[in-house]
Amino acid sequence: MKIKPRNKVELIGLLTAPLQHDRKTGITKVTLSLSTGDLRSQDAESSHGGPHTVVAYGKVAERLLALCEVGVQLLIDGRLRTANRQIGASIVGVSEVVVEDFNLLARSPSANADDPQPAEVSQ
Repeated sequence: MKIKPRNKVELIGLLTAPLQHDRKTGITKVTLSLSTGDLRSQDAESSHGGPHTVVAYGKVAERLLALCEVGVQLLIDGRLRTANRQIGASIVGVSEVVVEDFNLLARSPSANADDPQPAEVSQ
């Protein structure tokens, strides 16, 4: 019996930088930085697991823009891909996760206490 290879990634992490969005091509693209590891730590640098580059397109990207802010904990379902990026004079391959679905889990303790905690939301 042959095992068919799958490309599936699940990440649980903390959104550590503002979302960057681009609508130049007519399709909404969002790039975010997700830090995994010790999510109880307030210092994203010492969390031992990130940041991971995560991108979303279309309707998923629009929902991320509407629902997410720095300090939100996310569960990301997606796939891994390698994208070519120009850094200086050379082109390098960079691994990134392409979001297929996501769930909001919680806000970090440092997020605004006046805002209600989001319930788990399936997109």
